[in-house]
Amino acid sequence: MPNPQSVFFISDGTGITADTFGKAILAQFEMKIRQVRLPFTDTADKAPPGRVPINHTGEVEGRKPIVFTTPGWNMELLQVIPGRLARACCWTCSPPFVHPLRRTCTLSPPPGRAFQRREQE
Repeated sequence: MPNPQSVFFISDGTGITADTFGKAILAQFEMKIRQVRLPFTDTADKAPPGRVPINHTGEVEGRKPIVFTTPGWNMELLQVIPGRLARACCWTCSPPFVHPLRRTCTLSPPPGRAFQRREQE
């Protein structure tokens, strides 16, 4: 049996949302995972360091690690994170659901939320 697939759950809070969403997606596949949770990643200095551990994991394991994130990341994090996860398969949990819900129900996100700026552009 192949080695477990490394899966990282990165969140600006406890990580429950990223973990639940990610595991629901992964349940569609027969696979063993090696889970790494990085909760309370709400500023750039708390973000995964460049190439370690996520990009480095991909190099060591010879396949892209899977990363699930939550959409609450602020704009500072969105500027920093992509380069730090360049060798990973990344999925943000809610934007496909948040944007239509916001438009349909005329809801406003809290100031500074990443999905707020993307909709205004």
